Amino acid sequence: MRVRKPFEETEKKVARVCFIFRNSDGVVLTEVCDEKGRRPLPHVPIHSPTGFEMGYQGSGPADLALAVLCEALRVPPENRTEAFFRKDISKATHVAWDCHQRYKRSFVAKWHTWATVDLDEVEKWAAAQEGKLR
Repeated sequence: MRVRKPFEETEKKVARVCFIFRNSDGVVLTEVCDEKGRRPLPHVPIHSPTGFEMGYQGSGPADLALAVLCEALRVPPENRTEAFFRKDISKATHVAWDCHQRYKRSFVAKWHTWATVDLDEVEKWAAAQEGKLR
């Protein structure tokens, strides 16, 4: 009989999910759950200085789309600020930037009160968009 080591039970792949919801005050809140634990999705005010939004095609939804794509494509948080303006940014950052308006129109604009976003599926969606860019 083979004895299982304790860590073998948790060797399964952890889902990468982002929960997005509007609270009773109308504020859009986010939570990422992955192998690192639980944390808020970082907001980088590229389009909207006031934070995330959803349910329409404005600046708050654009920032939410960009943040979701950066998380899905594993752009390090420290590279999410000025990375969009530097020439030495990674391919993942380029893809996130190039796809975020399309992601906003296709998905974020249709979320009104909540969304559960599978970040692995977003990563696949972004990879499929690469050939459609420009």
